[in-house]
Amino acid sequence: MDLLTIIKKKTGTFSRVFLNQLSLLVLAIFSMLLSKSQQHQLVYSIKKDGKNIGFLNVKQIKAGNRIIYKMKSEISTRFIFSFTATGVEEAMYDKGILVYSLVYQKLNGNEKLNAQTMLKGKSYTITRNGTEKHVTDDTIRYNMVCLYNNEPTKNSRLFSDKHQKFLSIEKLGDHHYRINFPSGGSNEYFYTNGICTRIVVDHSFYKATIELKL
Repeated sequence: MDLLTIIKKKTGTFSRVFLNQLSLLVLAIFSMLLSKSQQHQLVYSIKKDGKNIGFLNVKQIKAGNRIIYKMKSEISTRFIFSFTATGVEEAMYDKGILVYSLVYQKLNGNEKLNAQTMLKGKSYTITRNGTEKHVTDDTIRYNMVCLYNNEPTKNSRLFSDKHQKFLSIEKLGDHHYRINFPSGGSNEYFYTNGICTRIVVDHSFYKATIELKL
């Protein structure tokens, strides 16, 4: 029995009541399956004008043919006004194919985004703000959370759960890439030995750097 069948049996239909708990259920199931897993964690500091304003942690869990990525971030700073932003992203791959992902964001304690992408049959659906819709029939093998542990040497695009579409990966130089976002702004990613060591964030209202703690 595959993982999605187990989840369906536990949740019945993916009603809004279960949406906020779905990612917790997924991780609970995998905690039973991944008792002999390999885990690796990356810890980053987020800086603005040379000052620490937050952190970003990325955990990669491998077990057999399955890989889970779990990312958590928090920023507390002031641009025009003071704010605290928190975010969680999760992705679950089975034999190199994305089967489930989550992107969740809060701003000053208020939910701003809760989007979950799931493989159903041979296509993907996304549930956002309680509404489910078809996203793509293309197989997703690389999404945003993969950028930290895996340099995109063989990938010319990736799937953005937030924007619900594939985005191009532009190679600027050796181990140096840029992603432009539909909402404006871009991120540049720098790699050493396949691991992302620095990200330059250039958005409309702010600029920041994300640096790996060595």
